[in-house]
Amino acid sequence: IYPLYILFLLFFWRYINQKEGSMLPLAIAAGITAYFYTFLFMAVIATLGVYFLALLLRRNWSDLRRVFVTGIIAVGVSLPYIAYTFFLSLREFYTETLARNSLSYSHWPQIEAYYYGRWILLVLLLVYLLRRYCPDKVSSATHFFVTITGVGLLLAMVSNIFTGRDFEIAVHIARFGILWYLMTGVII
Repeated sequence: IYPLYILFLLFFWRYINQKEGSMLPLAIAAGITAYFYTFLFMAVIATLGVYFLALLLRRNWSDLRRVFVTGIIAVGVSLPYIAYTFFLSLREFYTETLARNSLSYSHWPQIEAYYYGRWILLVLLLVYLLRRYCPDKVSSATHFFVTITGVGLLLAMVSNIFTGRDFEIAVHIARFGILWYLMTGVII
C-alpha cells in the first residue's frame, strides 16, 4: 500500500504542476486504491476533496473541471468495489460484524490523530513560513501541494468528528503521514 500512496502523491504532484497527460494516471491511481486498502482510499478521496474545495474557493473553473473529470474517472475505476461494499452492507449482521471489529460511535478523535496530526501541522507551518520568508526556496506549487495533501490527511484522520463513526481510522491513516513527511522533505 505504501508504493501505491507514493504513486498517488507523484501523480498528484504532476497534476498540480499541470503536466501533460497527468489526469488519467492520477484518476487510475486514485481509483485503484479502493481495491488495495480502504483507508488509503479515504486518504486519497479526502485529498482530492480538499483540492476540489480549494479550487472552488479560488474560482479556478478550468482546473475545477479537470479535477471533476478526474474524480468521475476515479469513481468509475472504483465503482465495482463500491458496489460490492454497498451490497455487503445490506447483508444481515453486517453492522454487528463491524462492531466486533472495533467500530465505535464517537465524535472524539483517537490519540493517533494527535500524535501524527501535530507533526503534519508542524510541517504545514514550516512550509508556510518558508514560503512567506524565503519564497525562492519553496515554490507556489510546492506550497499548494504540501498544504492540500497535509490537510487531506488531517481530515481523513479526524473524519469521525464529522461522521460519528470511528473504525480506528486515525491508526490506519496515520501510517501514510510518515510517507507524507518523507515526500514533503524530498519535494522541498
